[in-house]
Amino acid sequence: MDPGAHAWCDSLEQFTGAYSGTCRIHRSELLQLTGVWTEAAEEAQLACRQLGHGYGLIITGGAFYQLAEIHRLHGDLDRAEQAYRQAGSYGWLAEPGLALLRLARGDTTAATAAIRRALAEATDRPLYRVPGRELTRSQVLPAYVEIMLAGGDLPAADRGAAELGVIAERYRTPALQARAAYALGSAKVQVATRIVVPAAVSGIVASFVLAISRAVGETMIVLVAMGQQPNLSFDPREAAEAMTAFIAATGAGDVPTGSIEYKTIFAVGATLFVMTLVMNIFAIRLVRKYREVYE
Repeated sequence: MDPGAHAWCDSLEQFTGAYSGTCRIHRSELLQLTGVWTEAAEEAQLACRQLGHGYGLIITGGAFYQLAEIHRLHGDLDRAEQAYRQAGSYGWLAEPGLALLRLARGDTTAATAAIRRALAEATDRPLYRVPGRELTRSQVLPAYVEIMLAGGDLPAADRGAAELGVIAERYRTPALQARAAYALGSAKVQVATRIVVPAAVSGIVASFVLAISRAVGETMIVLVAMGQQPNLSFDPREAAEAMTAFIAATGAGDVPTGSIEYKTIFAVGATLFVMTLVMNIFAIRLVRKYREVYE
């Protein structure tokens, strides 16, 4: 999941205190991806209530579909089926969720018929909140492959996985690549190491640099780790004094203006500033180098 999307949702809640119904659908999807099931279900339910009063019918169906997905993945199949049917009554396509629900109930025949029909009917109409026929089919193909495998139709599953792989290669987004990898039989470890981590490397690097910058700049953390001995040494096993601790200790006493001690406070402060600036410039360049931009 894109961390920027998650941060945007958190910031929006902080500043406005509320979401429109459509935004709640997307926030529920993000919470579901991060495993916060209770909040995801609450957001989906709020979206259903909000969109049921004066909004477009198809959008309301999208809220019920998201709620149904959460119920299905949680194993509450009865409530999931009810929500899927409510989504359909508002004009939202209840597939591939309803087909996966039939598979979870053990009705492979009905699931196979439903998913075949859903894939055949995938058109250019963006009823899955994505434009274009290929991206519409990409929403159905993972479920198609899963159901075909469950039904023993290996050639159909192979064709579906191959088509999904072509779409993922064309658009080259982590979400599509991960779906294609799972469809082709990749394990979670392979998907994580070959798709998720490379896509998130810029954020990982930025978090490490931010942590190091904070550790250097916060006196108490470094003081506990290093001790408080004015010792210039590059040996990490020897006690030393952090620059921030030196500034705090020296500046706390009566230091005559113009003295060596007085000047060293500014010299150490300038050194600390330059070190932090260099680390941040390095981090920005590294993030820009490895960050992937998706059109």
